[in-house]
Amino acid sequence: MTARPARNHSCPGQPRHAHRTASLPPARRLSQWPIRVVGVIMSSPLPSGKPINDIDMVEVDGRPLFVVAEYGGGAWTWDPVGDVWTKPPLEPPFEQYPDADDPDVDCVAAGLQDERLIIVGGSENHAMVAWDLRSGEVLREVDEEDDPVTSVAAVRIDGQLTFVSGDYGGGIALWEPFQDEPGELAVDHEEAILDLSTGIVDDCPVLVAGGYDGMVGVWDLRSRRRTGWWEAGDKEPVRGVALTSVGGRPVAVAGGETGQVQVWALDDVDRPLIATLPVHEARINALDTVTIDGCPLVVTGSEDGTVRTWDLARGRQIGDPITSDTECMSITQLNGRMTAFTADMNGVIHGWGLEV
Repeated sequence: MTARPARNHSCPGQPRHAHRTASLPPARRLSQWPIRVVGVIMSSPLPSGKPINDIDMVEVDGRPLFVVAEYGGGAWTWDPVGDVWTKPPLEPPFEQYPDADDPDVDCVAAGLQDERLIIVGGSENHAMVAWDLRSGEVLREVDEEDDPVTSVAAVRIDGQLTFVSGDYGGGIALWEPFQDEPGELAVDHEEAILDLSTGIVDDCPVLVAGGYDGMVGVWDLRSRRRTGWWEAGDKEPVRGVALTSVGGRPVAVAGGETGQVQVWALDDVDRPLIATLPVHEARINALDTVTIDGCPLVVTGSEDGTVRTWDLARGRQIGDPITSDTECMSITQLNGRMTAFTADMNGVIHGWGLEV
């Protein structure tokens, strides 16, 4: 099996998204050279100065574009190549509040379908909304009967852009941007979904979800069948999840309240847990994975104020911790270099270079 993850993020202590849109290569021969975290290569403050709740990345015309949810419900885009912030003209999604200034989103995701750039979002006040990012047109209005959304992610299923949402009650739904009715997944989460991540395993779209109930679940999105279900740590909230490959095996990675990162093999139903790494002494707020020169890495941001990088194959930390508050995270390539982007409650996105 091979896994090609797509990229995964609300206020401190509140549910967040993850997130993710860029594919990663399968693991191969481990590099003989050490991976370095070269430190911050850029920082960019949100023009409003508000805290950042969530970020997601979508590739547009061959370059990364971030969609950003700010504290209070506003949505922005950020082009890291030119360091350009833009506030898209998103129409109010509520019929009863036609003059609302902001779309009221705590979590965001984005994707391209037929050259149309689509952004979705949700919040503790309402369910999933979809917009055309360029025109601001509402593609799907709020349905009052749906549960408030705590986490969103994008995935492509048989060529069709689809969004996944997790809600406060532990429900997970699949949405196509122009259809009103979602497809529900049969889930056993008992509390809010804190993070979602999607990827491709053996050409099959896969979802991993982490919940406030301390459980991690994996689903085959084509058949909508659950293929994995594990208790993380001491059944404490799981705040970050991702998919990657270690030693040629597809794995799910999760971290949360305990500060540990746990790794489960997707191809072993009898003994799936293959590693528990003591990454932080405080809770993990966000994480993402990347493979560089065959070396599978997890980058984590914690309540202890540090960002750390671990080699998942060798089970060891790479370099010294970097001091930075982190609420959400996404790794992508910028100007030929893999870069971990972290966002904080001071309203600043930092880019950290990762290289051999």
